Amino acid sequence: MNASDDRFPALIRNLDLLKEIETAAGRLYAGFAAAFPEDAPLWDVLRAEEEGHARRVEHGLAHQAAAQQ
Repeated sequence: MNASDDRFPALIRNLDLLKEIETAAGRLYAGFAAAFPEDAPLWDVLRAEEEGHARRVEHGLAHQAAAQQ
């Protein structure tokens, strides 16, 4: 797929949405860690995983933007 492909803008929008979902999931897990301190280690691991997912999506978006210039 290249930038002239009709699907490209939709792909970028979907990746932006995915990043937002991953970030929101991380915030949710952080809230669970605060609400359920006895299970905080689990929620902290899950939060960190979601934050990592969001960073990887962001990295991919940045890489694609740089390739378009």
